[in-house]
Order: sequence, then C-alpha cells, then structure tokens
Amino acid sequence: MRALLLVWLIGFAPVASAWQLALGGGLVAGDLPMANQAAPTTGWSFMAQWSRQPFVARRWDVNLTVGQFATDAVANGILERGRIATAALLWERRIPFTYDLRPWLGAGLGISHVRYDDRLQINAQGYAVDSYAPTSHTDAMAQVAMGLRLSRSWSVSLIGATNWPAHFSTITLTLLWRLL
Repeated sequence: MRALLLVWLIGFAPVASAWQLALGGGLVAGDLPMANQAAPTTGWSFMAQWSRQPFVARRWDVNLTVGQFATDAVANGILERGRIATAALLWERRIPFTYDLRPWLGAGLGISHVRYDDRLQINAQGYAVDSYAPTSHTDAMAQVAMGLRLSRSWSVSLIGATNWPAHFSTITLTLLWRLL
C-alpha cells in the first residue's frame, strides 16, 4: 500500500505543482474619463490568479478580478459608482535585484467590463442636480504588473491597467494567499 501511495505521489506531484492558484483582495485607485479629476476614484477588488512557471524565472499568469469603485462627491463634479470585472493574461519574469528581493515583473493583455450604476451631476453647493442612466462598456485592456513574494504562502501584487477606447486607468494593490 505504501509503495502504491509513493508511486502515485511521484507520478502526480509535478503535475499538481505545475499550476498555482492564489486568491486575494485589495484596493483600487484610478481615474474615470467622465469624472472630475479633482475627485479620485477608489474602491476594492477580489482577484483569483492562476500561474504556471514553464521555465526558470519566467511564468504565465491568468488574473480574474471583480470589484467596485466610486468617486468622491465634490462641487461641480460628477459622482459615479460602478462595478468592474477583468480577465488578463500576463507574461512575467523574475528580476533578481538582491538575494532576498526578486520581484516578478510583467505585462499582458486582457478584457474588462465596466458598469456605471449611480451617476450624479453635483452643483457648486454640493447638491445633486442631474442624474444619468446606468451605462456599461467592454474594453480591451493592457496591464503591467509587479509581484513580490512575502512568504511561502503570501505575496503582494501591484498592477497598473489602462482600458481603451474608454481610457479608464487603474492601479490595484492586492494581497494574495497561495492555495496550491
């Protein structure tokens, strides 16, 4: 029985460790094309990250993210709240700065879907004077990423993304916990 278990572990261990799954949550900051630039966009997001390392110091990442965002209500601005969902494929490379500091740096392409739920025009006195109908759009997306391993199970990821043609740009800081 032990021999059978050993054969099973030896045969399947490399396959099981080839793909890694990490889950996490974080903060989003960005800018909306229709919002007043004095009102930053902030929010939260959850990410699932599947990664495969086919070569030494190189890996593929598949990032799936969902989240919500909102702008601050400022005078003569637009208050917007919405949701975002993204899927991206990134190619990353480990860069050895020092023996202990070896972050993953990469870039990739993806797709994003943004839905604006609450859209209000704010006047100079701070009152909502007009509202707009909810709208949504799906865009192509480019991402750059930096990931840093904190321990065996924890890592932190910083991702900058821009969407076109909507020009919705975000920076996301996510704390990830590796499951596999």
